[in-house]
Amino acid sequence: MRLPARRLTFEVGPPSSAYKFQVLKRVCGIEVGIGLEGVEPKDHRLIIELCRRRNFFFHTVRSIVQWCDKLGVELDDFYVQFVFPAPFGPTVYGGRAIAGRRGRAVLEIESEILNGQLWVYTIDNDPRNPEKIFCEDIIPHELMHILDVRQGRFPSIYTWWQPGEGEWLDLFRHLWIDGHLEERGFPHFPKEERIRELGEAVGKEKAKTLASAWWGKPMTMHDAVRLGLDAGLMLEPNCPIAIWYKNTRENYPSKEAQ
Repeated sequence: MRLPARRLTFEVGPPSSAYKFQVLKRVCGIEVGIGLEGVEPKDHRLIIELCRRRNFFFHTVRSIVQWCDKLGVELDDFYVQFVFPAPFGPTVYGGRAIAGRRGRAVLEIESEILNGQLWVYTIDNDPRNPEKIFCEDIIPHELMHILDVRQGRFPSIYTWWQPGEGEWLDLFRHLWIDGHLEERGFPHFPKEERIRELGEAVGKEKAKTLASAWWGKPMTMHDAVRLGLDAGLMLEPNCPIAIWYKNTRENYPSKEAQ
């Protein structure tokens, strides 16, 4: 059984500027799709039939719409993709946002079907201690990444980072995002965990200083790149982010942390 398929163009730069979106139906006014790349072909028909049931995605999508309303994320050109990965594939990533320069956005949610019911991985646990919860709902965090693009702080959000191409940017912008969510009383990753992650890249004391200056403070792409370079992290000279940073420094001056 095949689903209608089309590609959404995002203008996010190499190595890909398109995203394969498997159209399924509209739920709560949002176009919803499913990703079956990690599923055995013999299981496709069953999963599609289950996903087409009335209200199968309703509760999860309604929660996403409610978070969009709280955070101010407009639903125009906003899509949700439920991804069903291979059972023994890479580490669960829960959810991730992809947003292009014109604000078109997809929220991916890693999912599973157990006993005919939809399960979504929107709780983030400590991989070293699965009983310890870092964030009780990662959806607000991912929606903040989309807001960063739509409100002009970042030109785009995509997930195809390569070593040396700015894979460390999230270590810095998470200080702003999770600090902001904490201030609003929304689910967020704890400050000490963000310091620990950043500390592995720049050193514990430097991470504490940066967190003190930037926790909850709006951060632009320029700020994040500058902070990383100042901390000794590397960018390949000809990678897209390095070229963007070089060409736009005068138009987007960085804000100094107070």
